[in-house]
Amino acid sequence: MRVLGWVILAHLGWSTATLAQNVSAILEPVQVIELKPSVPGRLAMLDVAEGDGLAKGAVLAAMDARVQEARVALAKIAAAAAGPTDRADIVVEQATELLARITKARARGAAQPWEVRQAEQALSLARADAQIAAETATRLGAQLALEEATLSEFIMQAPFNGTVLQIIAEPGAIVDTDETILEFGNLARLSATAFLPVDWAQSLKVGDRVSANLAGAEQSSLELTVAAVDPRIDPASRSVRVRLEMDNPDRRIFAGTTIELRRR
Repeated sequence: MRVLGWVILAHLGWSTATLAQNVSAILEPVQVIELKPSVPGRLAMLDVAEGDGLAKGAVLAAMDARVQEARVALAKIAAAAAGPTDRADIVVEQATELLARITKARARGAAQPWEVRQAEQALSLARADAQIAAETATRLGAQLALEEATLSEFIMQAPFNGTVLQIIAEPGAIVDTDETILEFGNLARLSATAFLPVDWAQSLKVGDRVSANLAGAEQSSLELTVAAVDPRIDPASRSVRVRLEMDNPDRRIFAGTTIELRRR
């Protein structure tokens, strides 16, 4: 068991004499996503390259949307059709005028009561038809909005300012909704997860600063801020998981860079 313990400490990069003067960790973007399509189909456009820096909202990729575009076109035609509502309004106007004439005729004794009731029923039916036409127009408008919203799902945009880290799929490929097209991350702020000895981790709190070097570059100097300290101790290695973050405004440090944390 003693030998195993020494192996664990050596594997974690700890100095057994001082119990962890240096601990290795890997920097990754705080914000990173695996871009996946919202709809399955053929990847029609992927006009970006690895390393491209893009602003929020920039188009990263697009699925083949020809069928959905046709549905939108049909929905626009249906929503723009004013004939049914215009016809219904004219019928209501005619029924209203007819009822007015028969009502006046009845007052002069020139029309029967059943004629008045018939004219009233005709007006009620005309108004009901006008209501149906208006409801249909509303439904067609909502259908158009739905088809347009569905069409927007075929376009994949950058959710934040960031950099294309890795391209996985190629244009023309058939992809499903659980397949990653590319990885996109914001290199302006990086994070690292390190497993620190208990006595080191216990001395840290959120907001503290920790010094580090780029691996293999002793003269480089970085400052990271403690973002979170796991309250649990790993029983096997007697270490604590600590998450640290640092600003990288000029994007000079790449994702995946190894650093060596230094204990002050």
